[in-house]
Amino acid sequence: MSSRRGQIAVIGSGTADSYLQNLAFEVGSRIAKAGMVLLCGGRAGVMEAAAKGAQAANGMTIGVLPGKDEMASPPNRYIDVALYTGMGQGRNQVLVLSANAVIA
Repeated sequence: MSSRRGQIAVIGSGTADSYLQNLAFEVGSRIAKAGMVLLCGGRAGVMEAAAKGAQAANGMTIGVLPGKDEMASPPNRYIDVALYTGMGQGRNQVLVLSANAVIA
C-alpha cells in the first residue's frame, strides 16, 4: 500500500472574476486540508487562485506549465514545484493523467 499523497487537478480559465477566484481559492484550500497535492496549469486566473488557497492551508502545489522553461512559462508565485513540458496545451494531458481526480 502506497503512502504517497493523492493529487487533485484544478483546471480553469487563465482569467477569472472575483467570484471564480474566491471559489477556486476555497477549492484549493479544501484540497490541501484533505492532505492532497494540488495540480494545476501553473499560470494565472483559476490556477493561481487555487494554488494560493492550497498554500494558505499549508498544502503543496505543482504547476504543469506549457513552456520549456521559466522564461517561456513563468509560474505564478503560489507554485511550489514547476514542471515545464514544452507541450503548449498538450500539457493538459499530462495534468489529467497525473491526477487522481480533476475539478474543472
